[in-house]
Amino acid sequence: MHTISTPFKCSLHKSILSEEFYHQHSDLFPAAYLDAAPMAQLSIELAKTLKTPLCMLPFDYVAEAEAYGSELIGYNDGFGLRTAGKLLHNIEELADLQPLSLARGRLAKIIKAISLIDASEYTPCLNLTGAFSLLELLLPIETVFSAWRKRPKVLLKFLASYEKSLLEYTALAMNAGAKVVSYSDPLTALPLLGRKNGRQIAEELVLPFFHHMAQIPYKGVIHVCGVSSDILTAADADWQEVKLETEKYYTQAIIEQACSAQGIRIFGYGCLHQNRLTRNLVELRQL
Repeated sequence: MHTISTPFKCSLHKSILSEEFYHQHSDLFPAAYLDAAPMAQLSIELAKTLKTPLCMLPFDYVAEAEAYGSELIGYNDGFGLRTAGKLLHNIEELADLQPLSLARGRLAKIIKAISLIDASEYTPCLNLTGAFSLLELLLPIETVFSAWRKRPKVLLKFLASYEKSLLEYTALAMNAGAKVVSYSDPLTALPLLGRKNGRQIAEELVLPFFHHMAQIPYKGVIHVCGVSSDILTAADADWQEVKLETEKYYTQAIIEQACSAQGIRIFGYGCLHQNRLTRNLVELRQL
């Protein structure tokens, strides 16, 4: 059983696309955001630069917000894609948003790029943005947390729709060749929420979502970022250590678990961007 001693510290405070990397590959922008082939090519170049076998797509955390209608900027600069402002002003406007389209737009291009990477020597990984971080892109953050305390039907209905879309998105990505799916929701970090709120969010929203994730009829790993793992532990989630036979780099160990999995396995308390040597992984059990 994993326990929280100190909150997991994330050292990734900027876009994974560094300004230096952007300038070295500026000929691929903005096409690498818009079309599958240059997107896959750039992802492989990034994996080479980072010396990792894992190709993570998308490069940003705003693809889902864009699919809901958020305006993005940064297609041609080293800071990367980001929202130009809030799409909505109040919670009630969530009712006007249509479910995510996975057949067109950038989400469809990401799925296609995953299939192209799968044909290479690299392992494709889909990045997912958790519900609260998505909501913060659509609405002022104080509006988001105020609404969560009151649990209005419009918010709960939107969250259910978003999670259903993420499940479909994950299934399509795995069908296209993704072996790993990375889930991150830094707006649910315990230092922001506190134990009580974190426990409620985990029990009512996040743990049920991962229960559904575990039922996806594909084989692979859902990787929960360390920051997002803490609130699950606050809700007494059953994390167990998995000892490796030999010391391995973290991403390689996750890939090996994904390729040998008989179904969906969920690992956490690590970071796919910090490719450190390890003898242990931490797995979420008994969903």
